[in-house]
Amino acid sequence: MKDIWTVFAYPAASIAGYFIALGSAEQIASTFGLKTWAATMGILAVTGLVVGFLVDEVIPTYIHDVRGQGKNNGGLDGGGGDFDSGGDFDFDQ
Repeated sequence: MKDIWTVFAYPAASIAGYFIALGSAEQIASTFGLKTWAATMGILAVTGLVVGFLVDEVIPTYIHDVRGQGKNNGGLDGGGGDFDSGGDFDFDQ
């Protein structure tokens, strides 16, 4: 179990999606002309996709590439390092 985020993020996303759906399903259903259950399922699906992207792509990249560089490798928190240190952030192209 390399990243603990995967253990906690999906149940937290389920709970967050449920509470988001409780508050906004009727409004979204009336806006798009859907039934309330369809709007609830849509909200849960979109929440799952967003959280899945965050858990699988953004959070591990941030932990391993950005925070992992530290002060010795010229990372963002090094206080004098270059933002483009040859990693994923190549803006010179």
